[in-house]
Amino acid sequence: MRPTDGQLVCPHCQTKGFVTTKQKNVLRDLLGWSQPVFPGGRSRQKNKAYLERTCSNCRTTWEVR
Repeated sequence: MRPTDGQLVCPHCQTKGFVTTKQKNVLRDLLGWSQPVFPGGRSRQKNKAYLERTCSNCRTTWEVR
């Protein structure tokens, strides 16, 4: 079990102390697709980082970009 971010309030159930944060990464090409689109090789890709927060009280997950 991950430690909670005690100061964060869930925007869905309005409780404090139940929200955990995890950093995620996704590879996107320059056109926004998640797979290569140029024939014969890989597209130019860019790594996008975002936070995924989960409330263990109401079991809701949301992304913060």
